[in-house]
Amino acid sequence: MFCNKCGHKLSDTANFCAGCGSRITRNREYIPVSSSSTQFQEDLSQKTTFGTFSSESQKNATTNKDYSSRDGLEFKKNTKVETVSVTCPRCGGEVKTVDGLDTFYCLYCGNRVVLSGMSDASYEAKTKARKYEKEERMQANAFSHEKEMYIMQKEEEKKSTKRFLIISALVVLFILGVIIWIAYPSIKVRHSRSQLVKLNEKFEDLLDEEDYDEAEKVNKQIKKLAGDLKGDEWGEWIGVYLENYYQVTKAQRKEKSIKHKKVKLKADLEDIDDMKKEDVVEYLLKVGFVNITYVIEDADTLFSTKWGSVDEITIDGNDDCEAGEYFYDDVEVIVRVWTS
Repeated sequence: MFCNKCGHKLSDTANFCAGCGSRITRNREYIPVSSSSTQFQEDLSQKTTFGTFSSESQKNATTNKDYSSRDGLEFKKNTKVETVSVTCPRCGGEVKTVDGLDTFYCLYCGNRVVLSGMSDASYEAKTKARKYEKEERMQANAFSHEKEMYIMQKEEEKKSTKRFLIISALVVLFILGVIIWIAYPSIKVRHSRSQLVKLNEKFEDLLDEEDYDEAEKVNKQIKKLAGDLKGDEWGEWIGVYLENYYQVTKAQRKEKSIKHKKVKLKADLEDIDDMKKEDVVEYLLKVGFVNITYVIEDADTLFSTKWGSVDEITIDGNDDCEAGEYFYDDVEVIVRVWTS
């Protein structure tokens, strides 16, 4: 007969499995075998769970009775338990033992019986079990540590990749910024040149159409865009602006039959030519002169000169005019500027 739960082989008279302690169910009632009724009652009243060896078992046991428990599982080395059967302390029934095990269940009442000693095989099995459990725990800890290290490594790789991408993006943006910063002025200058050409063509068309007011507005735009240029180009387009200004003023006077008027010089020419080139033009226009010519000259002198510095101003061919003198507003005014 076999246990329905664990499959342990049992005798036909067993009520409980010796392997797992489960109750054995049958169709017929079984009366457990025991010694005398008096002995049965005495044994039943005992509550201990440790079995006692039979007389025959004690004769075959080793003479070394110095058992010592370590953690409740180990015993003194070379101690052997060679029992064949023990008596159940609850019902007095015979409990058969198996070498290598220290825990059994009574076949008749299901009482759990724990031997007070272990055989070498049981000791070795327990030791191996503990060793395997320790190895499994160490492997589990090692795996957990490796997993944590792997996760940390991946996180560090992600952070390193993120830092690399951020730094790369910043470097790219910086390079693009430098390129734009270097290239923007030239791009702006090229754009201003093309716009100036178009505006000047438009101005000439408006002048031919005698739309002087609109032509004057376009000429102011030319002056504004000329401010984005540097060096000779600035002087060239300021000269175009001044020429256009004179053309518009001349046409407007002719259309409205306005006579020339006199303007008063408010400062000596020697003081005016010390101004910046931009300020000189503005000052002369503000005084009332309309026929101003802007001339750029190469520095062919032994003396050092600075680009844009005003070399000479002449009014009607005279360069020593003083403050308080009167001139017609359309008199020829020439502003000479050094290129270097």
